[in-house]
Amino acid sequence: MLKQTQPRLSQLASAVAVVLGGITLLPSAHAAAPAAGTNISNIASASYTDAGGNPLTTTSNEVTTTVLQVASFTLVEDRNTISNPNSTVNLSHTLTNTGNGTDSFEIDLVNLGGDDYDFTNIGVYLDANGDGVPDDPSANLIGETITLPAGDAVNLIVQGTTPSGQAIGTDGQLQITATSVFDNAVTEQNTDTVVISAGDFVVRKSANVSIAQIGDEVEYTLTYTNRGNAAATDILIRDALPANVTYVDGSAVWSNAAGSLTDVVDGDGYSFDAAGRIVEFTIPSVAPNVTGTLKFRVTVDAATPAGDIVNQAEYQFDPDGPGGEDPTPLTPTNETPVEVPEARVGVINDSATNPYSDAQRDPTDVDLDDTQTQTIAQGATATFTTYVHNTGNLEQVFEVLINQTDLPAGSTVELFKADGATPLTNISGTAALDVGPIAAGDMVELVVKITLPATFTETGVDTSDTIITVHPVGAPTATDSTILVIDDVTPARIDLSNGNVADYTDANVETAEGEGPYDPVIVVDSENTTPGEPVRFPLEIYNGGANPDSFNLTHTVPPGWTVQYEDAAGNIITNLTNVQPGDTVEYFAVVTPPVDAPVGDNDVIFTVTSPITQLTDSMKNNVTIQDERLVTFSPDRQGETTAGGTVTYLHTFTNNGSAIEGDDAGELLVNMTQGGSFTGNVTVFVDVNKDGIFAPNETLVLDGAGNGDLNSLLPAGVNPGESYSIQVKVESPVTALPGQNNTTTVVITPTGDINGVTPPPAVQIVDRTVISEDPLRLVKSQALDTDCDGVADGAYGTGTLAAEPGACIVYRIVATNEGSGTVTNVVINDTTPAYTTLSTAAVATVGAISATPALGGTGTITNQVGSLAPAANAQLDFGVEIDE
Repeated sequence: MLKQTQPRLSQLASAVAVVLGGITLLPSAHAAAPAAGTNISNIASASYTDAGGNPLTTTSNEVTTTVLQVASFTLVEDRNTISNPNSTVNLSHTLTNTGNGTDSFEIDLVNLGGDDYDFTNIGVYLDANGDGVPDDPSANLIGETITLPAGDAVNLIVQGTTPSGQAIGTDGQLQITATSVFDNAVTEQNTDTVVISAGDFVVRKSANVSIAQIGDEVEYTLTYTNRGNAAATDILIRDALPANVTYVDGSAVWSNAAGSLTDVVDGDGYSFDAAGRIVEFTIPSVAPNVTGTLKFRVTVDAATPAGDIVNQAEYQFDPDGPGGEDPTPLTPTNETPVEVPEARVGVINDSATNPYSDAQRDPTDVDLDDTQTQTIAQGATATFTTYVHNTGNLEQVFEVLINQTDLPAGSTVELFKADGATPLTNISGTAALDVGPIAAGDMVELVVKITLPATFTETGVDTSDTIITVHPVGAPTATDSTILVIDDVTPARIDLSNGNVADYTDANVETAEGEGPYDPVIVVDSENTTPGEPVRFPLEIYNGGANPDSFNLTHTVPPGWTVQYEDAAGNIITNLTNVQPGDTVEYFAVVTPPVDAPVGDNDVIFTVTSPITQLTDSMKNNVTIQDERLVTFSPDRQGETTAGGTVTYLHTFTNNGSAIEGDDAGELLVNMTQGGSFTGNVTVFVDVNKDGIFAPNETLVLDGAGNGDLNSLLPAGVNPGESYSIQVKVESPVTALPGQNNTTTVVITPTGDINGVTPPPAVQIVDRTVISEDPLRLVKSQALDTDCDGVADGAYGTGTLAAEPGACIVYRIVATNEGSGTVTNVVINDTTPAYTTLSTAAVATVGAISATPALGGTGTITNQVGSLAPAANAQLDFGVEIDE
């Protein structure tokens, strides 16, 4: 059982807090285990072409694995030294938490048996400044615990007193032990050996500062003391400089000499080997009870990573001169850490090579203006490539924030990884999407896709700006932005004519054939007939937009008249063919007056309308009812309709805070809104009992404005660290047309102060549904593969997993054609998530793997599926290993 912390340890606690705030021994560029609680999340995507020729994209559900904490630490190192009888020895050690979460460590120290003597007055003490001397001799850590965040370290001093009268050449041993409180099976030990000698000479190392910025000078001091009863001779002090520092020429000073020492081998005994980066100092003799110092300076190099610069010298001497004991082996001094603080900074811009920031932005310099501008066609998507640079000195994850307030209502901004197909996810547990982790000095590509409402156009006015801002996780004020501008949206064009147009030369004037915008004065085509006898008008529809479109064709005729549409062969049609961009289709309209139609002229107006862009064009024809005369024409008509269908989207609502959200202190308000070209029936479910089944009694009740409250289903609120699956089910109307879309946005807003803390910002999800005759459903599932043999430990599922670093996850993506027609050009894309590498090669059941990283690598996995018949599916499997 651990000893209770005594009041005298309050000073120790304060000292530990200071140390823990500044020492980070794990280099940031190292691919270390992700922190406990990190979410490893991933979304697959697929592109395909439906039977109507529409190029479409779909995404899978998100799967998440939460990283578990593992205990791991180091205790260094075994010490060997000499000492006089009845002398106190100080032996330096360093305890480092190399696990992935905060842990506490119980400290113990014992005299080992089997040696020649035991020490008295033994203890373990904190050495916050790393000078080899206990900070507080009254704060003995034996039986106490020290708490360290992941990656942090603490310097310790093992102290003991040798017996008086102990014989020369005998030895005693002390063993220091540290045990993880999180997992008491994880323990480390160091053994210190002290040999009794006629001589007792020690060297300690210290630095004049504990924290240094890049470019600062650090002065190291090597303090030597002859604690023996005879002169120590042939003394050698050697110091190999650590990485990331540069020696300051001519900076060495010895306490026994005036002025500076020279850096070359000469009579002063001091030299610096620039090639080997080694300081050496020899002293012929030091009398008993004499102390001296050697000082020199170094400069902290540019691009030094965050963490500690740890330096340790070594020394040897002859305890009693010729004929006595042998010279001692090289003995290390204490380790002296100097912290280089974290610099959590980064930039986003339009350059893959130049990490310039907002402060360096120059609108007059094309290389530094940081603004990208595109002109797009109406209904098209603008794709921008941006670059996130880590200009800090540690590995970082960056939150990505979108400011689209300047975009027209109904616009969507989507963020993708470098392949332009895999959506960004959240791995840091914050509200925003994020990118990374990015090693210090590295860059990643971020693809931004902006889709304006299909009905929106503008020309010559830069009002459609999107600002993408990034900041490192944990440094919300260190922001940097890039500006993406859609300056022109070229209007799409829809044109209805009589089919006799040779080419479209003037889009602004309607010709006699009906080309151009509608002019109610112009009669494009005239026919004569008798009552009850049909006439046939040719119709040609031109799609001048950027996307395939299924047009609605309507007519205005006198009462009692009928219109029937036919193809060129005279077959009656009810669905219009999907028209590709730049293409035209031809139909015929068979117009039949009633048998009692009066003689005279009658206007017959045909109108074509895009359900996507809402553009329309009309053409006026004329039918003259004459006395009995026989003239016939057979028109053509074709359209597309879709049956009502449903699609469900699975989301996870997680409380990552430390207080219960949505209990008596506040509410979790919900608002659901829809946009796009069709409005569906949207139902929101909450998996209250977490059984993976969304039952009717788990339906969230929303009022007519889409407002509700999660408390109605979760009256006790959501506990810290707790997650609930939320399903959004969208049902399209039976009248929806291919190409129409629906955007469903669900916003959850916490309310109420909790213990004086104001609510967190609202969070939202956006589900965008596009109507297609041949929908492709993409479902991603995962399973643990603890031993990384490529075989799932259990059944695949879509729920959240928990795994330790070093474990593997196997993924399965299934694409199913749920339509009635064959889909083509099917491509499934996925990527290895952050904090993982590929452990099991990708395997596809249909098609071939066209892109994949090597085992142990990271990157995109692409499955070129090809075609899928109705109800057919394709499966992609691969595995990843969590970094450790």
